[in-house]
Amino acid sequence: MFIYNCKFCGEVEIKSSKHAGSHVTNCLKNPNRGKSFEKLKVAGKTNSIEKRNDAIIKYNKNPKKCKNCELPISYDKKNNNYCGHSCSASYTNKNRKTKKYQLSEKGLESLKLSAEKRRKKLIEFYKKNPEKKKQIIKNLIEKNTKTRVEFICPVCGKILMVTENEFKKRKYCGGTCRNKINNKQIFGTRSKAEVYLEETLKNEFPNLIMMFNDRELLNGKELDVYIPSLNLAIEWNGIYHYKKIRDDESFEKTTNKDKQKISDCVKLNIELYVVKDLTSGKKFIKEETEKIIKFVKQITRTGSSVGRAQD
Repeated sequence: MFIYNCKFCGEVEIKSSKHAGSHVTNCLKNPNRGKSFEKLKVAGKTNSIEKRNDAIIKYNKNPKKCKNCELPISYDKKNNNYCGHSCSASYTNKNRKTKKYQLSEKGLESLKLSAEKRRKKLIEFYKKNPEKKKQIIKNLIEKNTKTRVEFICPVCGKILMVTENEFKKRKYCGGTCRNKINNKQIFGTRSKAEVYLEETLKNEFPNLIMMFNDRELLNGKELDVYIPSLNLAIEWNGIYHYKKIRDDESFEKTTNKDKQKISDCVKLNIELYVVKDLTSGKKFIKEETEKIIKFVKQITRTGSSVGRAQD
């Protein structure tokens, strides 16, 4: 219970907190008496919007400025000291004080005294034992100067001066020579089309010597199929050879590799048969394998590559 004064008629009433506003709504001198709650709500909204607009106009006359960029801060962020997170971070980073741990005068004096005492003790020790001084100097020289050995790269023949520990671990002069050897031994992932082509060629031509996924002929670059007796190579290129699928630089690398393969095959007088596979469907794979088989049969009979189709 508390005493309540009506602002319209001035009457004093003692009521609970729940019933305190009942007299005000039903007061005869209240100008909004009898209006619905929704109308009062709308009237309150309009009044609050007008008050807010007035406050924004007053604030824009003398707005608060950001500490970092000194630009005016908006009315909605008037309680902030900065216009955004970037300004607050830059301001704090500029004015951040790095802690410098400095010794006191007593601490510096104690360090100097301890260093002088050690120096005097070492001088006295070396005067009494001059032979030990020579041994210590020899040990220091041996640690700093390491003996080096000649290393010859087995791929390019380059000579390097290397320590004994490096000589035991090292196999090649660098990454390029290492990749030349490692790429010959690596067999990458094979598509279903390549596996199907290998099986059909082996069944159709059991007497022909064929090499699959060979990396020795082109110094690390892979050929899907190579038939040395016919000087024929077959490449089954998927969609990633002709369209950019990823955002990285893999498409440019693959196109450059394909160009290098073509130029290397021309130098070695090898005919390169390229299949442009954009769908990898079952029908397409069967049709292309049949074309390849017909083409290989034509070469084995005639011994010429007339009528070959390179995609």
